[in-house]
Amino acid sequence: MKKVSVILFIFCSLCLNIYSQENQSWKWLHPQPQGNAINWFKAWDSNNWYALGNARTFMKTTNAGASWYFHHNTGN
Repeated sequence: MKKVSVILFIFCSLCLNIYSQENQSWKWLHPQPQGNAINWFKAWDSNNWYALGNARTFMKTTNAGASWYFHHNTGN
């Protein structure tokens, strides 16, 4: 009976779909403000700056870098 219980447990655990990593909003912890390499940077004036990086990263600030807007996978 113990053998049947173990086989039933294994069969049931393999048939379940586990979605533990789906729809997560990830946030960079280190390095700040994000970890992708920056390939292009443009400062339009003293407050408005734009940057493009690896993994189709787009970054924008309107307060001279105090806070940033990020969009990863730009173009999808």
